[in-house]
Amino acid sequence: MPHERKRRSGPRRSWPYRIHGHELLITLSIGISLYPDDADDADTLMHNADTAMYHTKRNGRNGHHCFTDGMNLLPIQRRRIEPGLHRPLQPSQFFFDF
Repeated sequence: MPHERKRRSGPRRSWPYRIHGHELLITLSIGISLYPDDADDADTLMHNADTAMYHTKRNGRNGHHCFTDGMNLLPIQRRRIEPGLHRPLQPSQFFFDF
C-alpha cells in the first residue's frame, strides 16, 4: 500500500506517514481568533488567526495559540530592526575572542 499511517495510542498532534518508501512527519499548527473579541469582520478574523498560527510555528510548531494584540507587535518591531541588519559591518565592529 503506497499510503499508510502508523497508529499510536494516546492523543497526538503529529503522525508519521509512509508514502512511497519515505516516512513523513505531519504536524499541526493552529491559530485561533474569536469573534467578536478579536475582530469585527471575517477578513480581520482570518488575518488574526493566521497571525496566531505563525506565532505557533515560530514557537516550536505542533501546537496552538489564541490570538492576542501583542502578536501584532512582532512584525512592527521586525520592520524597525531588520533594515539595520542588512547594513555592512565595518572592520572595527568585529571582535574575535579566542
